Amino acid sequence: MLPASKRYSKCNMETKTAKVLIVDIGSGSIRIFVLDTNGEMTLRTRERLHSQYSKGNEVLIDVSGFSNMLTERMTQILNDSGYVDAVAITNQRASTVIYDNSLRPLHRAISWQDFRTIGRCMVLAQLNIRLAPNQSATKIEFLLDTLDRNRVDTKSYKVGTLDNYVAAILSGGDLHITDLSNASLSGLIKRDLGTYDESILEALRIPLEVLPVIGDSIGILGHASALPGSPPIAAMLGDQQASMIGQGCITTGQMKVTFGTGAMADINTGTASLYKDLLGPNGCTEIVAYKTPDECAYAIEAIGLSAGSAIEWLCGTLGIADNPSQLEAMAASVNDSGGVCFVPAQYGLGTPTWDFGAKALFSGIGTNTTKPEIARAVLEGIANVGTELIEAASAEAGTSENSSPIKVDGGMTTNRTFLQLLANMTSREIHVAKYAEATSYGAGLAALTAIGAYEDLSDAVSDYRPSLVIPPTKRHDRKRWLEAKERARNNVPALSAIKF
Repeated sequence: MLPASKRYSKCNMETKTAKVLIVDIGSGSIRIFVLDTNGEMTLRTRERLHSQYSKGNEVLIDVSGFSNMLTERMTQILNDSGYVDAVAITNQRASTVIYDNSLRPLHRAISWQDFRTIGRCMVLAQLNIRLAPNQSATKIEFLLDTLDRNRVDTKSYKVGTLDNYVAAILSGGDLHITDLSNASLSGLIKRDLGTYDESILEALRIPLEVLPVIGDSIGILGHASALPGSPPIAAMLGDQQASMIGQGCITTGQMKVTFGTGAMADINTGTASLYKDLLGPNGCTEIVAYKTPDECAYAIEAIGLSAGSAIEWLCGTLGIADNPSQLEAMAASVNDSGGVCFVPAQYGLGTPTWDFGAKALFSGIGTNTTKPEIARAVLEGIANVGTELIEAASAEAGTSENSSPIKVDGGMTTNRTFLQLLANMTSREIHVAKYAEATSYGAGLAALTAIGAYEDLSDAVSDYRPSLVIPPTKRHDRKRWLEAKERARNNVPALSAIKF
């Protein structure tokens, strides 16, 4: 592990003014923002991230040309807007890439949604090595197996998650680093020490030297020497951990829920690890929220495997609507779903049941069913998943009696109909983030803290205010959906039997 990071004092320490450049690698796009200490965040560019969905549960990401595109776009932004004091990196976690010393990818990246290694995880479980297919551990093993291990020198290539690849690109190949928030999702580390577990590396035949060094999440990790001015890389965070900061969830018991491609509910649990198992009794996992030079904070996370991806499928593949905005308008045009239920399980079910053999399900469709009713059923299905995540995470963290507002962010939070459904199902106020891209915002606040623009994270999030408050208006009966969920389960018994 790297030595503890240091604060960088380039910003104007008298006025505490500074601005940072943020690289946010999401599941569907790469976004680059500029954030300043006035709290203004501006999107400077958005590039589509091309994913390929193939048979079964295989999802690949095309990262060819990624290196040139990223440095060109960021250089242009700096030439247009002038200097920045630091760079922040945040990313979809567990998506894994292998690349050579010239930063050329040797294989398409494997997405976090890719479950091709589920069979391998089953075999490892018999050896008492418990890994999940949405972690990066077996993805790394798979990528290494695409090489001729006996002939390829381990000094000629590197492997890591997308945060690692971006840091390598921005540093001109000098940095081979990840942070503890990303590493805690890999399945490769000793949770309590934050170091690689040699017994797991041996079982997966992963050479230690090809893996990134594990550094702090907030602090100077190196310099972006490929960019004008070589600004320091001052923050590196997994997307959900970054959005916790963006939503001000930095003290014990605070929760946020992100509705993006998938859905993630995270509760800050403080500086003590609560449990050691891969999954807790309610199907949640423990993650590192962030690591600073002074402390390490933990969180409990509940994972929904499908949220916004169901909207994309409904609009794209099925053609029910031309775009998400039209879908929302359709759903809002009816008072209910007409008895139609939808269970979003295209990739199986996550927390609390974890059923990889579940399949997406529509029920209650009749000859009088309309497109608006189907659209509303899909939004209800995603809201039901979100409610389950909130309940499971709260039970795991011991905060089930907490009736405080639920902070939400992500692309789906522009959908007022969805937000109202969520409020009604949970019987709690919904507080929408200042920026839908709370992930980017949180990473930027972390970098500003690292360079001294804020005294600490508490100072950075002190002016948190929701952009919108949605109170519950009526109670939503979830019984019909829960019955439909049971019918969606165990469609592929061999996969449903897998437990981690």
